[in-house]
Amino acid sequence: IFMLPHLVKSDGFLREGSSHYQFIFTRWILEILWLSKINKEVELYNFIFPYLKKLAHKCEFFIVSNNQNNSLSIPLFGDVSPDLPTKWLLRIHQLILNPKRFNLEKNLDKSDYASLINLNFYKYYE
Repeated sequence: IFMLPHLVKSDGFLREGSSHYQFIFTRWILEILWLSKINKEVELYNFIFPYLKKLAHKCEFFIVSNNQNNSLSIPLFGDVSPDLPTKWLLRIHQLILNPKRFNLEKNLDKSDYASLINLNFYKYYE
């Protein structure tokens, strides 16, 4: 609770300045949010939720769509983590910003974080 306002700027960008870490950090915050919901930590959940929305909107900012082959990518600048490939995080912002719509998608291939954890996600989110 103390560090989050120092790590995330008021507009939702990380102070770190890395496109890759924007997605990784957003995933971390999402997982903290879930655990706070599951453990009925209402105060923590209410504190984190607005940050998560802002972080997800800034993830969306980084997405580049290639209309010719219907693919998405993340341009990498700043530090890049060896922990997770960008493909794994590409659609996390869609899951966060519109979980019920994302849950209804028919062709989830379980090749990324968002589609893998998609099932009944929104019951822990809203």
